[in-house]
Amino acid sequence: MIHRPFTLLATGIFVLTCLLTAYFYLEGTNLTLGWQLATGAEKETLTVHSFQKGPFHFEITGEQYILTERFGADPIRIHPAITQGYLAFIWLAICGLLAATTYWKRWWFLGAGGSMLLFINFLDLDATGFLGQFAKTGTMLLMAFTLAPAYFFHAFRTQATFFHRWIGIFSLSFLLFVYFAFSVPQSTGYLLDHAHYSLAVIAVFYVFLISEEIIFALLWLVTRSRGSHHNDRHFVIFSLFYIGYLTLYYGKKSGLFPVEIAFPNPLLLLGISMILALWSFRFKQAGYDKISEKSLDIRYPLFFMGLVTMGFLGMAFSRGNDPVFESIHYIVLYAHLGFGFMFFAYIFINFFTAVMQGLPVYKIVYKERNFPYLSARLGGLAIVAAFFFVSDKQALIHMMGAKFNYEGDYYAAMGEQRLADEYYRHGSVHSWNNHYANYQLGFRALEKSDINEAIYRFSSATKKNPSPHAYVNASNALVAAQDHSRVISLLNKGLIDFPSNPEISNNLALSHIKSGSRNEALSVLTQADKTEKWNQAVNVNKWAVGSIETPLEAYDKGNIAVKANILAKSNPVNDLALADSSLLNRVNLHAIAYLVNASWKLQQAPTSPYRDLYIGSTLSADIQKDIRYATAINSYFNGNVTDALRQLDILYENAHQFEKSYFLNGLGLLALEQNAYRLALTYFEQALERRSDEAYFYRAVTLMEDQNWPEARKAWELLVKRDSSYQRQYGEIGNVLNGNDDGSSLYTYYRVKDFDIQELSKRISLFTDFPIDQFWDRCMVVFSTQKPEMLSALFPVLQARLSQESRDKFQQYMTSQSDPSVVTMEEVAKNHLVPWKMAVLFSNPTILPEDKYNILVDARDHAGLDPSYWYMYCFSALQMGLSEYADEGLMQVKQLVSKKEFDIFEKKYLEQRKQVQEQFSSWSSGTPGTPQ
Repeated sequence: MIHRPFTLLATGIFVLTCLLTAYFYLEGTNLTLGWQLATGAEKETLTVHSFQKGPFHFEITGEQYILTERFGADPIRIHPAITQGYLAFIWLAICGLLAATTYWKRWWFLGAGGSMLLFINFLDLDATGFLGQFAKTGTMLLMAFTLAPAYFFHAFRTQATFFHRWIGIFSLSFLLFVYFAFSVPQSTGYLLDHAHYSLAVIAVFYVFLISEEIIFALLWLVTRSRGSHHNDRHFVIFSLFYIGYLTLYYGKKSGLFPVEIAFPNPLLLLGISMILALWSFRFKQAGYDKISEKSLDIRYPLFFMGLVTMGFLGMAFSRGNDPVFESIHYIVLYAHLGFGFMFFAYIFINFFTAVMQGLPVYKIVYKERNFPYLSARLGGLAIVAAFFFVSDKQALIHMMGAKFNYEGDYYAAMGEQRLADEYYRHGSVHSWNNHYANYQLGFRALEKSDINEAIYRFSSATKKNPSPHAYVNASNALVAAQDHSRVISLLNKGLIDFPSNPEISNNLALSHIKSGSRNEALSVLTQADKTEKWNQAVNVNKWAVGSIETPLEAYDKGNIAVKANILAKSNPVNDLALADSSLLNRVNLHAIAYLVNASWKLQQAPTSPYRDLYIGSTLSADIQKDIRYATAINSYFNGNVTDALRQLDILYENAHQFEKSYFLNGLGLLALEQNAYRLALTYFEQALERRSDEAYFYRAVTLMEDQNWPEARKAWELLVKRDSSYQRQYGEIGNVLNGNDDGSSLYTYYRVKDFDIQELSKRISLFTDFPIDQFWDRCMVVFSTQKPEMLSALFPVLQARLSQESRDKFQQYMTSQSDPSVVTMEEVAKNHLVPWKMAVLFSNPTILPEDKYNILVDARDHAGLDPSYWYMYCFSALQMGLSEYADEGLMQVKQLVSKKEFDIFEKKYLEQRKQVQEQFSSWSSGTPGTPQ
């Protein structure tokens, strides 16, 4: 009697095991192999800012990041929990098989018991020492815990149900099994290794048992209706088609027939046979009862054999041990050909007349006839043996290769890597070019930096049972060897085996980019499938090439690496917004590239708030330099000139000697655009001391802007002497330098101070070849602190031709003259280089003296070459009661102005100093350019 709970439990375990095995097979290497993603960054120089001074154009350059992402594959991951679960199910099934043998006659039972003894002996538990000083008794204990209960039920408790027999045998032995699993290091790998051949024998025997069930199912289909016509034809046609198709497939697999034939995986044949056997084996019950003393449904031992087989295959599939695949393919094919053909012959010889008569032959097919069923089975075994030896024992050789792979895993887990490598090499030799062994050896070669060995091993892993991971790692090894032509050839072959695979396509596209075939790269990436959700490598590389997609949509959907490349490749980027702060607060190469690129392209989006997070991290000095430079220029874009100059100063101080002139020139150009000419000259002269060729040109133009004509002429003569390519420009500005009025707009631009309002108005009306806004900016610089009345007179003349930005700038200036409060402390603190704004601020009586003084101290490094700055500094220090600091400022004024100007200022200063000392009253000054 079979207990229903047992039936449900056993069925559930069997179905679960089959589903898991099918899942692991379909997953393939995805279960054991994962992907790594290496991000590379190339720098591309671009112009990040440009401005015009007279006829001279200036550019500030920077470097943006172009990200590329290359896939690599992980080493093989082994999941011990999966193997432990399978081993538990297998032991459960073996105990069920042993329980089934307790129903057999004595000699059959003794034979089964002897097989169990051999199985336990092969486990070699004594060698593990899992019972310490009693290690040698381990095997004896397991034998006793399994065979003693089996003998008890066979000899004494013959009335016990199958469920009780199975539970009795399983319970005692399983306790020892669990103790072994948890007490012996790497017990899972040990059991898998030592039980391999025993489990393989059970699996092979099971395949042999069920391999004729498809022919039987065909017989049942055509004869189940009594009196049907043409049963003989249908049976012969279907059977011969099935056997013939198998023969063609074997011919293709063995190379006998040069024919391409589509054939389902032999494992599908195994699955179909397993399902059919659970139904069809009931017709063999009578033959099974001949070896039993008491009847037991033959499907129960068959069921447990199937569970062992599924567990055996599932462990191999979950690890990717492909020699087991190869071996079982041969075995299934040979068995279905041999036993299937002989079963067909058995039916044809014994029952063909009955089939022709339309009789239900399936009911009597296992009755004794002239050609016995046992003879058919032996004939099928002979055919299988013939296939086996003709194929040079490939099934066994592959199974041996799988055994060596398991041994390699065991010793690798034990830390014996050299021994593990030797077993993997044996596994590779026995199961030639098997994926598992070669992949393991390939990764070992990478760890030892043996690139040639890695190329050989990973390439071998692509020959049979390939995986995308093997193709990718083989190609990466070839990249390391700089064999780029073979990389493209290998990955193209990989796309034949795995069409549109995103990882292979991605790396192939990178190789095309490397070879300059950007259109080919974009084509490959466009056809690639999507990568896993944890990365967007295909899209990252697509934008590294320069995708034709709409940037806005891709920008919104892309991760921060995609966004970084979109910024690098898209121009303009007016519709794009700065990424969410949660993305920018991560310090990695993606975020770094995005922060740098956004600093250049999203000019109105401040990036400096994120600077401290990156600068304070463990990034390399070069990356920190790039971030500081990009965010500094971005601060400049956003009007925070002080922050920009301060960050560039830091870069200059920390730069290598050969880089210092680059940052000095950058500082000078920013100062030049802000019309802080003396500060710009200081930077350019320091750059000249460091032999910067560009600084000669920058200095010559700055001297012209500052209207220092004698020095400007010398600078241009020196520049032309050093570089004759400037000869043409020197000729164009010769009249300006020498003061020869030729009536040109260029002369008017540079010598604007030499003209009264009438002459300027007349000349301006004739301007046709000079940007009127640029000319107005120069007038604002020249006249705002010394002749503001000129601006008021000129503005109506130019107003209609000025841009709205220029008109707004003038209105702000005029408003500030009547209302100092419109110039805020924040505005001046961000940009100390506009003299009139600072002067207006310090004429505002509502601002505390200490606040003014603090701004001046903060501005000292950059505005300190402007005399008006030192005027304000001196008077602010006096108001604060800091006479010593004020005296220091007086000495700075002496170095910056002529003797006449200094004498005038000193007189006012001494008067103010005296007043402050007496009563700390408010200060005032009548000196031009100083606060009143």
